[in-house]
Amino acid sequence: MQLGSGNLSKQAVVSIEVARLVLEYLKVLVWPAVGVWVAIRYRKHLDRLFERITSETEEVEAKFLGLSAKFRKQITQIAAAASGTAAGQDETSGTHVATLALEQVRLLADVFFSKPLQERQAAAREVQQLSPLVPLDAILKLIDSSLPGERVAAGIALREQLLANVALAKDQNVTAAITRGLADPLSRVRFRFVRAAAASPSLLATLRVPLENLAREDSDAAVREEAVRSLQTG
Repeated sequence: MQLGSGNLSKQAVVSIEVARLVLEYLKVLVWPAVGVWVAIRYRKHLDRLFERITSETEEVEAKFLGLSAKFRKQITQIAAAASGTAAGQDETSGTHVATLALEQVRLLADVFFSKPLQERQAAAREVQQLSPLVPLDAILKLIDSSLPGERVAAGIALREQLLANVALAKDQNVTAAITRGLADPLSRVRFRFVRAAAASPSLLATLRVPLENLAREDSDAAVREEAVRSLQTG
């Protein structure tokens, strides 16, 4: 009888272990099952929630990365008014356009050290489009800004102006500004000014020594590669 009782005890232990194992499996399965049930039960509510989140995300990105519809409308209206006015008679319109463009560049400058690469590239394209509207002296002031994003924006805008007007390469203020940009402590700023220097063959010749130093010694691989590429094109 004792032997039989021992066998029953062993069977009971096995049964308990099996029950515990089944319980553990049920614990693992229950939450996914609940999740599926919630998703089905409240699908319409979840769809609306995701749509709202997507809409709000796009709105935030538009504020930082795209020219707002209001801003585009202002620029278009002012430019149209200026084009319909005799030369020299509406300096106020030109000043207004320049002010708006500079404000937008400064807003975009925030992106260059706070957002992922894709968004930084989009912001750079925006600055490129705005650069013809920003006066050269305003761009040169941005180069000495305490905000690194504004220095990046200055390098982008200056390159675009050099590509559009080769005579700027002879301006000593431009050469001095690019020299300062090449010596900036931040690699993203140096990268943009390497590209600015490459916009003009005469600038490449003038700034060959600092560019060669960057190509050899810069701590950032992207800056070294861009400097090498610029020297090869020159």
